Amino acid sequence: MSLRESGDLDLSCECGEPIDIGDRGPILRDLDDVDYISERIDEHYWYHSSTYEDWPSETYEQDIRDEYSRVDVWPEGFRDEAVRDKISVALHLGTYAAAVENMLRRSTDEQTSGRDYWLHQVRIRLGPGDLSSDLDDEGWSVYGNFPARELDRRGVRAVRYVNLHEAPGSISLAIHPGAITDIITEVRSIRLHVEDAAAPVVPDGETATTKAISDLEATEELRPDITGVPADQIFENPFKFRSAQRRGEVNDEALAVNEQLHRYCEERDEVWASLHRELVAAYLGEVSSWVQHRFSSALATMAPAADESPEAYHLRFRMLAGLLVQPHLVVQQFEKAQWRKLA
Repeated sequence: MSLRESGDLDLSCECGEPIDIGDRGPILRDLDDVDYISERIDEHYWYHSSTYEDWPSETYEQDIRDEYSRVDVWPEGFRDEAVRDKISVALHLGTYAAAVENMLRRSTDEQTSGRDYWLHQVRIRLGPGDLSSDLDDEGWSVYGNFPARELDRRGVRAVRYVNLHEAPGSISLAIHPGAITDIITEVRSIRLHVEDAAAPVVPDGETATTKAISDLEATEELRPDITGVPADQIFENPFKFRSAQRRGEVNDEALAVNEQLHRYCEERDEVWASLHRELVAAYLGEVSSWVQHRFSSALATMAPAADESPEAYHLRFRMLAGLLVQPHLVVQQFEKAQWRKLA
């Protein structure tokens, strides 16, 4: 994946054979994957991440209707069609890694900042004829949604596919929305993030945090005194400041104050950016750059308090990082959760 991201697609393994990872991403990672064997895919746990503790939630359809009703630019007929399309896609189950990466992506793409995420461990039961014999990829749609009508066309209630978006190359399962309570027998859930599974503190992480504290204290010398400056003459956003300056709306006194304010903000931003880079290196060195990027984007959307300290940020970072580097400890938390039946 690292070679692919750098643009080097001429891949080969040590045995000298070429590796075809395709135009859109890796193909199946492992031909010995247990889920490649049709008879074994209901012999282990599957995973799903969601903002619903009671997933699959009975309120999901109404929540979609409420969400879409707030889109004023949609005509009524289109809105109803969009709701039908949304609730008629297959429900997806995957590996632990796929579920966690899905949470990281959705935290960024779907702007779920401030909402709790839950990780669900799932038992399934497949009957004769439920599973398609095909192994698909995620080429059905831009977002990887599998429409129920395609399952109906095939005369099946579930299909396997190779992930292109989360844990690329792993196998996931798409289940007909009308067969959820038949195929999913039990679910148990834990809240993300798991403090007990936070990545353990490492010296480089402590050093970076201590340095950030010192650097932030040093930047306070740059903070300008805005006492007596009218509020409409203070522009924290440098682009708005330049626009107002071009329009002649900034007086001479405020000019110097705003310039100093922006230097101060830039220095603080660089301290925080440097802390993030150092923590990534300290805790996620073995994680692919693909997942590191998703991690960083998700962490940025999880809005901290305005006065968050480097120590608090360090802890928040370790809690999220634990999902990637200590999955065994996260999965152990399910032992404290109760199984619930859907049927």
